[in-house]
Amino acid sequence: MISNKELNEIKAIPALIGQGAGILATDSLYAPWLWGFVGPNTVSPGYLGDTWSLETWNRFWSGDNNEERLRLLQTRDHPQPPMYIYIGESQRLGLPFEKFIRTAPQLEQITPHLWKLVDDPRVQP
Repeated sequence: MISNKELNEIKAIPALIGQGAGILATDSLYAPWLWGFVGPNTVSPGYLGDTWSLETWNRFWSGDNNEERLRLLQTRDHPQPPMYIYIGESQRLGLPFEKFIRTAPQLEQITPHLWKLVDDPRVQP
């Protein structure tokens, strides 16, 4: 389950990101919530069209290379750009990817749980 506060935040996401933007949930707990309230351009580990293997997810979550994390995000084939990344309050926190998301200059915080990949190289002008 998620809190009412977090549910209200998820419900507000479509107005913040615009139609067609993609959401990458970093925990599958959030797949149904984001799919239901944000839309079908949602991906989460192992669900909803995810193309990363478990090994790739483990490198993203727990690896020690932030350059690789950024490269993985910048080369994802789904969700479509612009890409937003969701880290929920009910998921396991404290993994290396979380510090990367919270501090990388290539990611802009939009809400307490949502970041945008800025200058996404996959965006077509």
